[in-house]
Amino acid sequence: NWTVIDGSYQGYTWEQCDGCGATLTGATGPFAYVDSDVYDTYFDESLISLSVDCSSYLICGVDFIHYFSQSYGDALAQVEFRVNGGPWTVAATYATTTTDGAAESIELPGTGGQADVQVRFRHLAWWDGFWYVDTVVINGYN
Repeated sequence: NWTVIDGSYQGYTWEQCDGCGATLTGATGPFAYVDSDVYDTYFDESLISLSVDCSSYLICGVDFIHYFSQSYGDALAQVEFRVNGGPWTVAATYATTTTDGAAESIELPGTGGQADVQVRFRHLAWWDGFWYVDTVVINGYN
């Protein structure tokens, strides 16, 4: 289960694509997507994971596939994390269009030994771009 935060425009936020007409190379079924191209408004949309226990690991990381697209330079995609409900820390930022189905593996510094780690996919845009995300796995490493 994920938490969706509609940060800017009531009702236009992260959704599940299951026959929505969009495709994500490598997706294993329905995937998460947000599309700011459809609406003439500012977007600040968040998709937040459940808490993950990283207390048995030296560090945790997040693996996923995605497709981020923007045309006018008015969109960003950020992968962020937080520990114990603290402030969000940016782990990666995408400001240019990625490959469809790009595979990412991102370390989350300072998460080792922590019992409460969350990951957030945040889309910031002004009527520009979309972000598709799937196969998200939060891993621990020793």
